[in-house]
Amino acid sequence: MKASTRKVRFSVVSLASAFGLALAIHAGHATSVTQATGLGGAPDGTSTTHWIWQNPRPTGNYLTGVDLTDSNSGTLVGIAGTIMHTSDGGLSWAIQSSGTIETLEAVCFIDSSTGTVVGDSGVILQTTDAGLTWIQRASGIQDSLRAVSFGDANNGTAVGLGGRILHTTDGGVTWTSQSSGTASDLFGVHFINATTGTAVGADGIILRTINGGATWTPQGSPSSSFFLAVYFTDTSIGTVVGTDGTILRTTDGGANWTPQTSGVTGQMMAVRFSDANIGTVVGDFGTVLHTTNGGDTWTGQPSGTTNQLTGVSFNGGTGITVGGLGTILRSTDQGNNWTSVTTTVTSEQLNSVFFTDTNTGTAVGTAGMIVRTSDRGANWVEQLSGTTADLWGVCFTDANTGTAVGASGTILRTTDGGTMWTPQVSGTTNLLWGVSFVDANTGTVSGFAGTILHTTDGEWSNKRSSWHFFHRR
Repeated sequence: MKASTRKVRFSVVSLASAFGLALAIHAGHATSVTQATGLGGAPDGTSTTHWIWQNPRPTGNYLTGVDLTDSNSGTLVGIAGTIMHTSDGGLSWAIQSSGTIETLEAVCFIDSSTGTVVGDSGVILQTTDAGLTWIQRASGIQDSLRAVSFGDANNGTAVGLGGRILHTTDGGVTWTSQSSGTASDLFGVHFINATTGTAVGADGIILRTINGGATWTPQGSPSSSFFLAVYFTDTSIGTVVGTDGTILRTTDGGANWTPQTSGVTGQMMAVRFSDANIGTVVGDFGTVLHTTNGGDTWTGQPSGTTNQLTGVSFNGGTGITVGGLGTILRSTDQGNNWTSVTTTVTSEQLNSVFFTDTNTGTAVGTAGMIVRTSDRGANWVEQLSGTTADLWGVCFTDANTGTAVGASGTILRTTDGGTMWTPQVSGTTNLLWGVSFVDANTGTVSGFAGTILHTTDGEWSNKRSSWHFFHRR
């Protein structure tokens, strides 16, 4: 796509988010910026130099996993090939180019430089320079890989759908298949060293190996829930989490698993312990559970979000959890308290955006939301629209003169850059979703049921007779 300084209006491709989504296209020239709204234009792992998330920040993509290598450095992954890196303990995140648009499901670093990411369609990515470059490695499969774990610098294991298990002995450069003995989907894996590991999955399956995956042995499980994640603090003590609020604990290497009371019924998506006693579980509806006694008791903690949380990682006292709609939460006290790193201009859905020059733009959305930027999208300021109607279209002929349209025949007009928006008489109650002006006076609005409205004087509120209705035959 070529960016241009001329006025460009992008149509909404997808409306699947509770966040208002505003993006910038940057073609590499300081004067060439256009804007788009909707998930359909979301930045992916192949276009980090062209698309920049503006709302929410640092990303609105669904995030699936995170790994901290020390208290400052960490990497997260998500849909559309999303990879982001932090070097300040999660306060800020920089986009890295993954070279793929596949959903990336999990990430594991063996040191501050060397890491592996796995995802859909058998994707395996490796970096040896902290993510400055990611190299795709051959997996030999097309099945989705859901988790990856390294027991040491050389030995790693990835698991996925259909009972897939892949193993590497050279730090992630080459991968070979192992026999899991099951066709059930596997969602989680954790190795405590090069030889001892546990994989979990659908229908209560738990597999254990003590020889680096040469053989995998099923373990008895007290539950038929789908197990989604597993974590061991040593070869004996481990925790499994899954659907229906399931939390299981073993103190004998998985020979026996004991249910623990979570107090919730949703999916528990991820688990991490900093030692045998202190641990955190995250899951549906923003659930964060914390224990200081090895899971004898789990206490719910305020997360400040209702989005699904899918990944969690700790290093020292610093913790990061990630999830839906670009959610990133940060803790600096071993998970006792969490604050959001994600910032939003608005949580309303933004449906249309229009720029009159490279600096000045206006976006409109649900519940009468109107936001404006005068600095190329670096900052957005909410404007008072005077309506709660959903707004679906906006058009400006210069920096000051603009029109917004929406539900119930709503037409709003401004002549001062949006400081004041004045309702206009449209003569219809139909949903209006498109507006275009060729000059300050001449414009056309389109809407539901073939509605087309036209004006040649721009004075809509006082010149109702200037509107003409056309109906599709």
